[in-house]
Amino acid sequence: MITAWKKAFLEGGAESLDKPKGRPPMSDKARNRGSKKKIQDKEMPYEQKLERENELLRLEVEYLKKLQAFQMKYATNLRIGPKTSRGSFRNCKRIKVQ
Repeated sequence: MITAWKKAFLEGGAESLDKPKGRPPMSDKARNRGSKKKIQDKEMPYEQKLERENELLRLEVEYLKKLQAFQMKYATNLRIGPKTSRGSFRNCKRIKVQ
């Protein structure tokens, strides 16, 4: 490491030792990704905006249905159900413990 510094100093002087530290700044392309989407939304006609919103809402409903089905399947596998109160055991037969 020191030899690399020495070589850089001999070739380019003190200015060659000034290297930026840390993470490099974002490129202009990466910065403009978010703003590009906003511009596209402004340029879209009203009907296309409604169609896009409708599509997103359909996807959300589909996701929530799948999530609910998964939770129900998982709950039945673990025999997890709603918590019962003491009153719900009134009709149960009593077991004699010896």
